[in-house]
Amino acid sequence: MTASTALRRRSHETWLSRRYTTLAGELAAAEHFADALACQTMADVHRVSAVLWTKASGAHDPVETFFDLASQVMRTVIGIAPRDAVDPGSALASTRAALAGALEGFNLPISFTAPPWLTRAPQVHTEQWRRSVLGEVQWKDYVDSMLVRAGEQSGPERAAGAVMAYLVQIAGAAGDDSMMTATARWLLISSEVDPESGVDLLAAARKVLGAVEWVRMAPIRTLLGL
Repeated sequence: MTASTALRRRSHETWLSRRYTTLAGELAAAEHFADALACQTMADVHRVSAVLWTKASGAHDPVETFFDLASQVMRTVIGIAPRDAVDPGSALASTRAALAGALEGFNLPISFTAPPWLTRAPQVHTEQWRRSVLGEVQWKDYVDSMLVRAGEQSGPERAAGAVMAYLVQIAGAAGDDSMMTATARWLLISSEVDPESGVDLLAAARKVLGAVEWVRMAPIRTLLGL
């Protein structure tokens, strides 16, 4: 990968951070505060990723350098993800402190601005993410059953099943038992759908996931003929 490609990855991460921040504000305005917290957390993670791509762009192997840095950063925030009933402001502050602290080790300063909606956000129950996505099943069982159901459907329903199966699979494999990331990513993908402009769910998913993850999703798309 060239430095210019790494910088394009950074641009994509920056775009994701901005879109998640905007979506978080829209969800908070509709009083969906738990989902707003999920999206704002994802916005912060992608902002950190943009910083890491900037640093990696000057390395001999930008991809390996990025993923090495990213794995080290994310190890520091494992267990920080909010669980059960939380104050959104406190939960977000804890995550941001962990992210900023991890970047300090690489001499990469970063600062975050508190979203205005936090001042009126009530305590939220984050278990709703997992319940809303998985119901009462485990993530692996959800993925298997969703792929079977999607294979029996067509059109938009099949595409939706494929996307959700992938998002849950990635979240589960990464240890996100709360399904916060799957929730936020589904919300953003859904918000990018624009039938008038010819952007269907799969096109929106490709836009949000980016080139690397679109390739990672290929086995599911192939399985379902998408």
